[in-house]
Amino acid sequence: MKNRYQIEVFYSKEDGGFIADIPDLKYCSAFGKTREEAIKQVHIAMQAWLEAAKANGKPIPEPRLQTQRAVTARSRANVHVVPQKGQWATRVQDKEEARAKVYRTQKEAIEAAKNIVKAGTVVVHDNQGRIKEHLKVDAAHNKR
Repeated sequence: MKNRYQIEVFYSKEDGGFIADIPDLKYCSAFGKTREEAIKQVHIAMQAWLEAAKANGKPIPEPRLQTQRAVTARSRANVHVVPQKGQWATRVQDKEEARAKVYRTQKEAIEAAKNIVKAGTVVVHDNQGRIKEHLKVDAAHNKR
């Protein structure tokens, strides 16, 4: 299997750098002061993730290939739900500077993120800012 996993990179103002994430590999992400450094570090994390999975007999997911490039930026973007000064914020990952909106609870932020993303992924972080889970959202969610 070739390592053709999608890498998503976004700027985190709170962290003062870039986060690179591989959604197909649960909890596989890395930080860098620059976009390039984050990508380099996530490649290292990916290799470690794959080696650990193989060594422990865990299944290695097939990469999902991005075949449709003519999709709007918002429908392709991930929306991150992150802690922010005792509250929760949604951050849209479609530009270097992420747009954020703040909510009182994580649950409110997750619901808002699902409505923003249209079709894609909501990336939920824990209280320390680490990625906790990826929630897939399809177009049907927004028709409810």
